[in-house]
Amino acid sequence: MNDKAVVEYSVRDDVAYLVLDAPPLNILTAAMMNQITGCLEKARADRSLKAIALFSRGKAFSAGADVGEHRPEQAGEMIAAFSR
Repeated sequence: MNDKAVVEYSVRDDVAYLVLDAPPLNILTAAMMNQITGCLEKARADRSLKAIALFSRGKAFSAGADVGEHRPEQAGEMIAAFSR
């Protein structure tokens, strides 16, 4: 699994910003979903936030799940990442 950060998290004013940064298509891997979940948990813990804004870099917001990870040996990881 690639541990490179592909989701940026920042807070300005009362808003948490999450940016998907795996251009050009921001394909959702289990690693990216885990990073998104981590960012959302961080935002949830910050009682000063009023909103969460989700953006992406590249030509598409997201092309969806990484079908290359839809292998039997990765099924458990994918199900866990996409159902949190």
